[in-house]
Amino acid sequence: MRARRARHRLMLRDVQLLAPLPSRQRNAPEISGPMPPPPPVIPRLLPYLDERREQTAEYSLRHYGTLEAALRPQVVVLHYTCGPSFRSAWHTFANNRPRRGELPGLCAHYIVDQDGSVYGLVPPTMRCRHANGLNHVAIGIEFVQSCLREGPAAVEHAMLTRGPQIEAALALVRHLRFRYNIRDEDIIGHAMVNRHRLFSDLLGRNNDHGDWRTGAVLQFRQRL
Repeated sequence: MRARRARHRLMLRDVQLLAPLPSRQRNAPEISGPMPPPPPVIPRLLPYLDERREQTAEYSLRHYGTLEAALRPQVVVLHYTCGPSFRSAWHTFANNRPRRGELPGLCAHYIVDQDGSVYGLVPPTMRCRHANGLNHVAIGIEFVQSCLREGPAAVEHAMLTRGPQIEAALALVRHLRFRYNIRDEDIIGHAMVNRHRLFSDLLGRNNDHGDWRTGAVLQFRQRL
């Protein structure tokens, strides 16, 4: 019990503070300059993270060939909730319902609310099931955004022009990009995952989501 509490405190600190790593990961040529500060991150950890960690390791064995739950981020994947609030998104992830008959359920590392609040659900050092084929290498960030009748272009425009939300998301990604030495071309949308060079799934699973298409992601990158 004491060891579990200690692990929980460490995970909470990592989500809340995004403390600098002892050494930079070398996925790409180093980004120069000082580390951009992270935005304030409000910890809202998903329940039973130890149980999810075990489920994630087993999922990784089936899909990526290694019994591993640790994440060494090389990619950031942008998503949107297609729902009205942080609360509804959090409960969807916290329910941990099987997806395609498998556990763990869906989750994201961060949720960025429309008022600019950033919530940490899973430490960025733990794998999270948010994008088939890249869960073993990618951090997932969800924007709170309802789906609009006008279609995906209207949804993307809403997120890119909603000041507090987009500025908080940019600050978060700037920090993660520097902290983990992530290339700009590895900041992608869910709609781009199947074509990414690191995409891999031993069971042949891919993605059918259209959130954050290439044009919107290019606009996001230009503002980093």
